[in-house]
Amino acid sequence: MKRKHFRRLGAWFLSLALTLTLLPGAALAADGEPLGQSGLATPSNATALSVEDVQKLIDELPTADELAAMSLEEQQAVYADLQAAYEAYNALTDEQKAEVTGAEIFDSLFDVFNGMINTLENQNSYNINENEVTIDDSCGDNCSGHTITGNGQTAKNPIKVIGGTHNITIQNINISATNSGFFIDDGATVNLTLIGINKLKGNRWSAGIQVQEGATLKITEAIDGGSLEAIGYDNAAGIGSSSYGSCGTIIIESGTVTAIGGLDGAGIGGGAGRSGGTIIITGGTVIVQGGNGADDIGGNSSCGPSEKIEIDFDNATVKRPDGSPAIIGKSHVADTTKWDKDDTYHWRPCQVEDCKQNHDFLTSTKKNHTLNSGNVNANGELVYACEANCGYEKKYSCTKIEVTTQPDKMTYTEGGHP
Repeated sequence: MKRKHFRRLGAWFLSLALTLTLLPGAALAADGEPLGQSGLATPSNATALSVEDVQKLIDELPTADELAAMSLEEQQAVYADLQAAYEAYNALTDEQKAEVTGAEIFDSLFDVFNGMINTLENQNSYNINENEVTIDDSCGDNCSGHTITGNGQTAKNPIKVIGGTHNITIQNINISATNSGFFIDDGATVNLTLIGINKLKGNRWSAGIQVQEGATLKITEAIDGGSLEAIGYDNAAGIGSSSYGSCGTIIIESGTVTAIGGLDGAGIGGGAGRSGGTIIITGGTVIVQGGNGADDIGGNSSCGPSEKIEIDFDNATVKRPDGSPAIIGKSHVADTTKWDKDDTYHWRPCQVEDCKQNHDFLTSTKKNHTLNSGNVNANGELVYACEANCGYEKKYSCTKIEVTTQPDKMTYTEGGHP
């Protein structure tokens, strides 16, 4: 048993709760003592429990996998139950302990909690209301992440990520900086987790979150949820680029994300005269609106198409603030509403007209024509159409029909039916 880590774990778990301000205190009995899951055991009354009561406490504990998947509030409740069960188990005699099954659950649950503590010890924490935050690649492969918190009051201090790959959590930050509220430079990758309500506003022709060409931003929410509002200044996107450079890669997996572009800037994507880069939305609720002359998601009307825009409409809600469908710009992806064809094959073209790039989907969507059984049109022609509705047809016309003594056999003139 990992008893020697127990008190340290409790202190650090309390520290975690205070730091994140998300975890309510454990439920208290009338005398002020914490209640276990069954109300049977706490550290103060553990010695009074029977083997059967201790067994019940152990049986009610979750597995390590179940614990790891829980929210912070749920984990804190489990921690109180774990402490009660552990103290009750240790109060038994050796003979009584031999009657208990499943006591190895203590070690596996302690491993999960100690892993949380190790992450917390190595985490870099910042308060955006005190200082601006600049993160480079100096923490290397051993970086366990960064947590940037605020108090909801507007701060002028920006966040800048100028290199490396980082897991960054933002909680209740509200930034309106001189330029971009959150700047991600070329070559940097940010895996951004949202907790609470977060607002980022760009000024001086900058994006709310500026994702430079060559940079990557991936957005998810914490288990308990989180939201983000990013507003761009004139000529800049809400999330994406300004008018001084094209957009990098933006991936949204979950959370409520609102992105409003400034004049001529996309909601998500490019600023004035700039392309939208790569934009992938697989989940969450995304509320977007571009400025005049710009896509809600994509680029500006005066610029070239985005490199890629992929949206999973089955798992993501994407709309404008008024609830109407978002305006999605064109990009170098397959246009699933159209077919290109020749006399043998059909395939999906690029959304970009007259595109000369040799995209993989030009080959992966290429199929042989399969003709239907044919129909006679108003002109008396027999028409065989491709079953994929790609527009390919073969037509046959008859100028003379000779019926023999066998009605099912007919002779056609040249150009007739096959």
